[in-house]
Parts: sequence; structure tokens; C-alpha cells
Amino acid sequence: MNTKEPVIVAKIKDALNQIELNNPQRTDGKWLEQLTAECAPLIAEWDVSAAWLWQDWPERQQHYPNTPDIGVDVVARRRSDGKFVAIQCKSRQLDESGRGANISKKELDSFVATSSESLWDERWLVVNGAVALSSNCEKMIRTNPVKLINIESDMRKQLEEVIQSRDSMQKEVISKCVSLLREHAANDKNGRARGKIILPCGTGKSRIALRIVEALTEPGQVSAVLCPSIALVAQLR
Repeated sequence: MNTKEPVIVAKIKDALNQIELNNPQRTDGKWLEQLTAECAPLIAEWDVSAAWLWQDWPERQQHYPNTPDIGVDVVARRRSDGKFVAIQCKSRQLDESGRGANISKKELDSFVATSSESLWDERWLVVNGAVALSSNCEKMIRTNPVKLINIESDMRKQLEEVIQSRDSMQKEVISKCVSLLREHAANDKNGRARGKIILPCGTGKSRIALRIVEALTEPGQVSAVLCPSIALVAQLR
């Protein structure tokens, strides 16, 4: 398991909370731009190694000297080839089903025009929920491609994949530990075996240990778990 995964889980959960808290917002906001810049490298499907707000992009003066704003909210660098992606963010107030008002052609006109240079390998429109494009907007992007991305949906998908990876890792560790402990006990004259599990924080060491104890405790037997602190007792309970 990647040692960064517990951090990624925490960051994505925090980002999803921010989306929920900002839902009452009726207009485009800086919050979604900041969230996109922070979370772009966390979403594997996006293939982003780094992302910056327009004003923080280190190469802005090199490519756009003394240009305060061209309609690009976030600049992303692709992990696979280092090419740049121009991103515009549009937040919407969402209804109970997670849907928001369509994006109009007028809202994208400036972004499409100013990001047409060869510097940009792709152009993305990031929205905070199930937000579609108007018919006129769809017609425009047929000749000026813009990829529509629901950041909320993509973050939930990434979170699910990370958690599934963690669960799979835990099952593998439990199975291997139980097998090795039984093997060592069978080869020890007193039937004893010891082991140590070394894993990063947040990967479920306590849960793994308890599942190993459960697997090794035969019917009618009682197992004791020794804890070095009251806090750990509460955690295990």
C-alpha cells in the first residue's frame, strides 16, 4: 500500500466536505478554484503532477508577461508528459439530486478564446456537481474541445478506489500473518510464535491485529489483548 494513501483519504474527505458546505453558493466562487488546484494531483484519473491558481503559476510571467487574467482559473501539469492543461471552474448551487443549472455559451466564450494557444494541450471545465452544458455551449466545444469534469464525482470515485485498495491490503496481511504464525507455532517445541507488523499510520494496524487474534482463537478458547494505554483500549473497543 502507498504510504501516502491515508493522507489522500483525509484530503479527499475534507474536499468533499468543502463542496457540501459551499453548496448554498449561487455564483462562481474562488473556493472551487482553490479546491481544484489542491485536489488535482490527488485524483489518479486526472494524471496531474502539479496544479496552481493562475496567479500562483510559476511560469505565468514567462508565457503571459504582465497579463493578470486570461480566463484560466487553474493551470495543471500532466504527470505523463509534462504538458499544460488550462482549467476554468464553475460552481453551481445544487438541488437535492446534486444537479445544478447548465453552463451557458456566454460563460465559456472568453475561456475558449483565450486558451486556444498551442501552449495548452487540453482545456477542462471543472464543476462541483452534476452540471451540464447548454445546447449552444455543446455546439461550440465540438470545434473547440473542452472536457467537462465533475470534481465531486471524480473525488468520490478516487476515495472508493483508495479504500478498496486498503481493504485488499488488510486482507492480504491478515491471511499471511495467520499462516506464518501457525507455521512458526507448529515448528516451536512449546507451540509459540511471535510477529511484528510495521505499517504507516491510518492503514488499520489495530483492525488487522484483532482480525489475526480472531482467526487464531479456536472455539472455546479466550484471547487476551494487552494495551499500553487507556486510549488504545478505547480505540480497540
